[in-house]
Amino acid sequence: MSKPSIMYAGSDRFACQPLERMIEAGYVPDVVLTNPDRRSGRGRKLTPTPVKALSQQHAIPTWTPLSIKDENAFETFQSYNVDLFICVAYGKIIPTQWLETVDAFNIHPSLLPKWRGCSPIEHTLLFRDTVAGVSIIEMTAKIDAGNILFQKQSHIDKEDNTKTLGDRLFLEGSDLLIQTLQLWESNALPKPIDQDDSKVTFAPKISKQDATIDWNKAAEEIHAMVKAYYDWPVANTLINGEMLKIYLSDVRNCDIENSSPGQIIAIDDFGVWVTCRHGELCIREGLIPGKRRMPIQEIIKGRKDLFVVGEYFGAT
Repeated sequence: MSKPSIMYAGSDRFACQPLERMIEAGYVPDVVLTNPDRRSGRGRKLTPTPVKALSQQHAIPTWTPLSIKDENAFETFQSYNVDLFICVAYGKIIPTQWLETVDAFNIHPSLLPKWRGCSPIEHTLLFRDTVAGVSIIEMTAKIDAGNILFQKQSHIDKEDNTKTLGDRLFLEGSDLLIQTLQLWESNALPKPIDQDDSKVTFAPKISKQDATIDWNKAAEEIHAMVKAYYDWPVANTLINGEMLKIYLSDVRNCDIENSSPGQIIAIDDFGVWVTCRHGELCIREGLIPGKRRMPIQEIIKGRKDLFVVGEYFGAT
């Protein structure tokens, strides 16, 4: 029996794991839909999405439209005449017109109906959830509101950030996707479960402005920001007018209220300790303009003028 014809829609690196797993399992897509190449890096070279790069490695045809909203895009979609449409971190809203013509499934990295939207992993970490998870849903016109076919709960490690938690969730989601494809082939999919609309929470798009640290927040809140914004846009603050991006942090004394949030109170082998409204944050890894990301002690060696006990972060 031949495998179903499939269009796979995905763009960012999280969408690579499911695609690789599909290829390994023999479900090679007939075509991959992904975002167009973008200019990036210091040389501003045109760079394909991670999914396009992977599909090209496997000689899978790619389709990279600027927009999928118009009639021309729909006609192109129809011309592929696929049995299944799989969407994973594609980055565009799929038109209802498409979804009415094909069975469509989506991997969503949350335990729906919690954290509908485009940044569920970030919000899982920002709100310091105790568990995470991944869902396979039927795609509908309403974003992330489709019936649930499969879900799997996952733990959250103390050191997890968006990258590590996302990698784990999409790996687990990849296995659920293969299970879905196999059961679809044999016409044995379980009866899907409606989402409980009374339990819906939303994970709206993250902006660069969201990553600016407010030292009047509690240390645990800022620590959660560092983990949530690890990949992008990266939690950041000013020190003597220069931006510092923070990639790794820790906390202590979270029950203590401080009268001078944002002040450097100690510098030791562990990092730079800063007071927050409640508790203290330790900056362990960072990046300053023109340099690579590195342990904070390495930054201090080259820029001792930036980090002085008694100085304040957020100062211009």
